[in-house]
Amino acid sequence: MRYKAILLGFLLLAGLLLPGICRGQELDRNDPTVRSWYEALSSAKAQVRQSVKTGGTDPAKSQASKMSALQKFDEALAVAPNAECGADTLLHLAEAYEAFPDRAKAIETYRRLVDSYPASGHVPYAYQRLGDFHASVTLMPTNASEEEVQDVQNQMSPYKAIDYFEKAVAAGSPTSLPVLTSKAALIIRYKDVGRKDDGWKLLDDYANLKIEDVKEGDYIGPWREIHDGPGTMSERIDSARRWVARCRQATPELMIRQSREVDPAKTVENLQKLVTRYPDTDIAQAAVNEIARVKSQASAPADAATR
Repeated sequence: MRYKAILLGFLLLAGLLLPGICRGQELDRNDPTVRSWYEALSSAKAQVRQSVKTGGTDPAKSQASKMSALQKFDEALAVAPNAECGADTLLHLAEAYEAFPDRAKAIETYRRLVDSYPASGHVPYAYQRLGDFHASVTLMPTNASEEEVQDVQNQMSPYKAIDYFEKAVAAGSPTSLPVLTSKAALIIRYKDVGRKDDGWKLLDDYANLKIEDVKEGDYIGPWREIHDGPGTMSERIDSARRWVARCRQATPELMIRQSREVDPAKTVENLQKLVTRYPDTDIAQAAVNEIARVKSQASAPADAATR
């Protein structure tokens, strides 16, 4: 359980770090089209916040804000100055549906993003979120009907989730947040469907992560080129490097948990392979410590029996 908690922690953190941006394109604020797009999108986001804020206290007001937000999103899409800003708008719309919450519409919008803007830098994240939706029951309204609950449960499929996560990995940079997050999810799903060897390949990718490999586009975090705030290129790259470092630091424990079997002897055999494969590393040291622990536990019943 803790093994999954570690990986799911990666997914949660990445979800918090991945709001939409217009991929750093230099846009002329004085251009009427750019200004119209920006104002419509900003208004839509403000209405989303208002809808969520009043959802529990004033349902009518919340619904009015929701409808206003959707109208503004339509306006923003209609005047988006380029394809990437169109994709950016759809990403915000998908996140709005997640906030409302409306699971079906969120899924529909992420699919619309990857179909309408296949070259967008947001595609890996959209695929990641589609994988998330098919991997777990999320955004289920508290008052959902039995039919709605059954519909969501029918969508649960480790194979569909794997397909989307694999598409995210294929579409993105190896050191980007959506790819690292999707790999964390795949390690869990591969184990569930008997593809443990494929999980090991992804863990090997984690073991070989290098912060110096982070590229400019790998981090799309709390930054807006023309939206809400500053963010220098060095700050964005530093943030991406911190994320890569976290993944790498967690790798030894993830590998230890992947090595465990019901048979202690088989567990030790797997751990010995780690020592051989990653000599003089923190992974090897963690494996040596675990071997000692497993052998100690295995010998405890025998020691007790001789007393």
